[in-house]
Amino acid sequence: MRQLLLSTALTFLSAGAGLADGAALILGNERYDDLDRVSRGDDVLEVGEGLVDLGFQVFALSDGEAGNTARALDDFSEAAAEADAWSLF
Repeated sequence: MRQLLLSTALTFLSAGAGLADGAALILGNERYDDLDRVSRGDDVLEVGEGLVDLGFQVFALSDGEAGNTARALDDFSEAAAEADAWSLF
């Protein structure tokens, strides 16, 4: 599944491989307060490596609490405002 996710993401983003600047927010969660554990929910974080190779500034968080998630979103929002492209995972 993670290879499919990574290859799909990179396929869609490869058209923008020549972009000088990009920003990506990746949130991977396996644990939730009110839900059962999501097996391998943070595998999506592996997409970040490919995005960095494509020139993206990656903001990634695994099992983040509300405060950490808000900070990651704020940081991503600032970078995305000036980026040529952005992506959310």
